[in-house]
Amino acid sequence: NKLNNIIIGKGYIGSYLKKNFKVSQVYNSKNINNIKNKKFNTIYLAAPSSKKYLANKFKKKDFNNIKILVNILRKVECKKIICISTIDTFTDMNSKENSKIKYKLINNYGFNRNYLNDFIKKKYSNYLIIKLPSLFGNNEKKGFFYDLNKFDIIKHYNINSTLQWYYTPFLKKDIIEITKRKIKEINLLSEPISCSNINNFLNLNRKFSNKYPKINYNIQSIHNYRNKKYSYKKKEILKLMKNYFFSIS
Repeated sequence: NKLNNIIIGKGYIGSYLKKNFKVSQVYNSKNINNIKNKKFNTIYLAAPSSKKYLANKFKKKDFNNIKILVNILRKVECKKIICISTIDTFTDMNSKENSKIKYKLINNYGFNRNYLNDFIKKKYSNYLIIKLPSLFGNNEKKGFFYDLNKFDIIKHYNINSTLQWYYTPFLKKDIIEITKRKIKEINLLSEPISCSNINNFLNLNRKFSNKYPKINYNIQSIHNYRNKKYSYKKKEILKLMKNYFFSIS
């Protein structure tokens, strides 16, 4: 019943969900108070903002935004809530879904989003939390893929860093399939791929200023969804990147 499904969030993921799922209304910070004391079928939660640098810079503001969202959700019922979250909620870059999170060691961005995820698990019995890595394939306005397309010198990434990836246009089919399997929390991502590997595979020869320290993501999944440990293989992601990159450049 589309009339009782809603999306919270109008950003990158929120806009994608709006195009791909039948919903009656999309809410953001301006009108979210209107959902108080209501019951919904499915809530697709694509908030708060995924701008990591802003969340880490303005920690209080970011946390307050999440507290406002949580306090509103306390007064909202639904049959199911699907929350699009981030792998940056882990303290250790080698974590799985069941790894212990050390709250004292995490940055603001991760800490604040854990606060939201923990609330969802306590409040709603029927939830799905999807933790995503770096994204591409849907007209990005920031991030490594955006920088690769726009600049000859990559300033914010180290060439030796290893990132994990997800092709955003697959999100609809994956949400449907993961829901069927009754999974409640999943790290939905690729095998780790180095920045230099992507640069070479796309024949870009971009220069990296390497001002930023090397980071190595190796988050895995216990669910073996599609493949063992990582849902998407490096080979298929690189192929998708090539097709997408040359369609936008």
